[in-house]
Amino acid sequence: HGIPAEKVLEKTGTSVTLEIVIPPGSEYFDGHFPEFKLLPGVAQLELVVRLASRYLGTGIYVPSAKRVKFSAAIRPGAALRLELSYTVEKHALAFKIASSNGAIVYSAGTLTISGEL
Repeated sequence: HGIPAEKVLEKTGTSVTLEIVIPPGSEYFDGHFPEFKLLPGVAQLELVVRLASRYLGTGIYVPSAKRVKFSAAIRPGAALRLELSYTVEKHALAFKIASSNGAIVYSAGTLTISGEL
């Protein structure tokens, strides 16, 4: 219960676009503004890293983040479009979380990511 459901919209060897819905009962929303529940930035980044690992085979260690911007609040049950693109040589994972139609960008940025600690 509370686990985000994802659907692959498009996939190549180094990129994937997913549709995600995080159910209102998800533990991601627990304790984060009980009267006005929002998806915390740390939860957004955890989803990015976990889904990149699952679909693109990246590591899970994130030594740095560049130009990460959270620009709109994600509410429970929102239909999201997650775009991930991995540049292997640079260990760079670019991401964008937007509304399902792309009209609202909730967050975007680039993470350095690898399997080594």
